[in-house]
Amino acid sequence: MPYDPNANWTARTNAAAKAPVYYVAFDGLTSKHFSTAPVRAAATTKKVLLRVPDNIAQKISQLHGRATLNLITFELLDRDGEITDLIATEKSSPVFGTLINRPVTLWSGYADLNESDYAPIGFGQISDVAMTDNGLAVKFTLV
Repeated sequence: MPYDPNANWTARTNAAAKAPVYYVAFDGLTSKHFSTAPVRAAATTKKVLLRVPDNIAQKISQLHGRATLNLITFELLDRDGEITDLIATEKSSPVFGTLINRPVTLWSGYADLNESDYAPIGFGQISDVAMTDNGLAVKFTLV
């Protein structure tokens, strides 16, 4: 007799496949990107250090012909000091002179998709870099 799982079991086992996977790419950093989960067929190394991004949605006022800035924040876990090395500008040969105003692209897809099928969902420039309160991650703000 074949196993016939109920709807709750099926939903729980398929939840991981339905959860979106995000990765962020810094302009000028071609050696690695940072993601929330592994990315299939990735052309660039994806370090799983990204927490799920937050954003404040953009508001469009058609009547007045104005739009607000879209604000996206994301955090990178500082495992083995890797993010500290990325943001440290006092080193003799820093990765970046500064991260402020550096273009960043946020991509989204699903675990069963290849990297080429991911879509850019956010693009902006870094306006702020700060350590989180617990000191375990670095928070970036894009506008």
